[in-house]
Amino acid sequence: MKIIKYTKVGEFHKRNSKKNEDVIKYRENDRFVIITLSDGVTSCGKSREGAAINCAEAIKFLMKNAQGLYPLSDEKKAYLILEQLIYKLQLAAIKENAPLSDYAATLSFCCFDKKYNKLLLFNSGDGAIFEHNCDSKKTQLVLKPQRYDEVYTPLVTTENAYKAAEIKILDAKKNHIIFICSDGVLKEFNEKLDENVSIDLSEDCYELKNKLKNANNFDDCSFIALKI
Repeated sequence: MKIIKYTKVGEFHKRNSKKNEDVIKYRENDRFVIITLSDGVTSCGKSREGAAINCAEAIKFLMKNAQGLYPLSDEKKAYLILEQLIYKLQLAAIKENAPLSDYAATLSFCCFDKKYNKLLLFNSGDGAIFEHNCDSKKTQLVLKPQRYDEVYTPLVTTENAYKAAEIKILDAKKNHIIFICSDGVLKEFNEKLDENVSIDLSEDCYELKNKLKNANNFDDCSFIALKI
């Protein structure tokens, strides 16, 4: 098992002397491996802080509660996850005397349950989650970028975001990669996202890393992947 990650600040943030607003975090214990990615909204004053809270608190919540989510409906799962994150974001907003909307960010994660060999996947926002078979070198889109009412991207702080968030539980497969990326990476693919995409994630995503390193990307580009 291996975790692969990459992040690169976009030209917009470079020109404006701002930090990369993509946050990636991961944690492993005897039972779970959890990888997370959150993309802060540039126009919001504390979005990087919001992204960091989303990742850290999602990991804490899943470490304690992941198994209890399995029998619930997808909407109920999403509601409970996002409710916890919003509570933590509200505490931060109160402490800083800032509006909750300042902490706007997306969230995607994969929680690998080693005991039951299950993958709990979650996506709320304009990133995406893929599954790559290292043997066949085929990559499949598992959770697509989200739109709320087909109008705007649902963020963790968006009202009723749980209704648009997508969740899947899959069986973990040996020599497969679960790949989570921000919208900045998706823009570099330059192709229509459908069920199967021509992205080679073998060799620890070597080809994609090189492409991103050489790209003149406007947005921040980040991914985190779990090789099983």
